[in-house]
Amino acid sequence: MASDDLGDRLTRALEALNVSRARLAAIIGVDKSVVGRWTRGLMRPSEHNLSLITAWIASQRPGFDMTAWATSATRFAALLVPPAIEPAELAEWLPVSAFHSAIEVKREGDAYCGIHLLIRQRFMTPALIAELFIIWRDGDTLRMHSPGAFWNFRGRGFILHHQLYFIAEDADVHDGLVFWMLNGVAGGTMLATDGLFFGAQGYRERPPSVAPVVVLRLAALGDRHAEPEAAMIAALQARLDSIIESARVDDLAGPEIVRHLAGGGSESDHLLRMPASRGFCCTANDAPTSVINAVERWHQAIFDDAAINPTC
Repeated sequence: MASDDLGDRLTRALEALNVSRARLAAIIGVDKSVVGRWTRGLMRPSEHNLSLITAWIASQRPGFDMTAWATSATRFAALLVPPAIEPAELAEWLPVSAFHSAIEVKREGDAYCGIHLLIRQRFMTPALIAELFIIWRDGDTLRMHSPGAFWNFRGRGFILHHQLYFIAEDADVHDGLVFWMLNGVAGGTMLATDGLFFGAQGYRERPPSVAPVVVLRLAALGDRHAEPEAAMIAALQARLDSIIESARVDDLAGPEIVRHLAGGGSESDHLLRMPASRGFCCTANDAPTSVINAVERWHQAIFDDAAINPTC
């Protein structure tokens, strides 16, 4: 197909989806002037860019694929007709972010799958708390589960520009949403990272708060495409509860992580203390000794029973 014919079809596709050239440029990561040259037939998209355009249109118009660009004009127009939407399909949200995240999850999602420990300061006291944070893949989507004594968060994760974004709700009571924004790693399997946790404090008269977090990867999943069995999660949570009750979180975390999370020793209910120069993100290949030692201490404390010890 000539460039001008492809440009005409691309223009019709943008009109059908009510998407501007600038918007398409942002979606696939090129300058908007490039999209302008494509639509005017002055140049043809590379195969890589055409596949990104096709994948994005397919996310809005199921059935659209690479063959559409060379098909008849009648069939091309038919492929751009919006499908009938059933009520259940309205649950899909953040379509552009979901599209880009799917590409990144396909490429590097395995780096984050595993049984993790999330350590943060409590909102109401300066004491540290540790929480299970399990990540697995559901196709090209990340899923997460963070059980606890008084919560049961389940949600979805996005990888965007090598950063991790998670949103979850309490699967038992559905009384609010919580969020995590975490630093991603550049190559290799994540061993540790840090970021922020956003949540309510449980009292209506208190505002939502933000706390810095450190995440340590304790073990791999037997199947990175499935959540561990409920019995294993319950056993791990029981052991973690015992560690928290015995006030061992600080000792197991180690002084460097404690200082990192304390932000200078504040007892404020509202926490936001994480200078960019103090990032904690690393892989097993570049982790400092303090992180490796902390992971080993936590792993031994939680997984020392072979009956609940997953693949490490």
